[in-house]
Amino acid sequence: MDDLKSEKFGRWLFQQMEAKGWNMTDLATRAGVSKQVISKYINNPPEKPDNNVLTGIARAFQLPPETVFRAAGLLPPEPEYVPLLDEWNAVFYELTPDEQQEMIDIARLKVDRRKKSESQPNQKSPSRSKRPARSVL
Repeated sequence: MDDLKSEKFGRWLFQQMEAKGWNMTDLATRAGVSKQVISKYINNPPEKPDNNVLTGIARAFQLPPETVFRAAGLLPPEPEYVPLLDEWNAVFYELTPDEQQEMIDIARLKVDRRKKSESQPNQKSPSRSKRPARSVL
């Protein structure tokens, strides 16, 4: 964990404690670690945080472990919420497994087409050859 992430995680951890009205001893007890470990994680978080400590902190705060791992910089930020995904999921689950696979295939095809067009921005799409005009005889 780089220094900026460490500082950020230490602040985040301290803010979580303050929001609960806890001190380091309170968090340590609930997380199943020593007060010294909590102090270290607040004041000078380790380069590579211990997964068990982070999981204990998540349990103490009653948060999903992913939330604490993200705060510690070990997971990427949560993706931005897209309201249409709720509708997509609702419709998707009403489909049969074969229809679900078909929808995935269509979505992948669209993404591949977009990526291809973005990688070749100045190329014109191939035009269809024109049929020769019928002669009127």
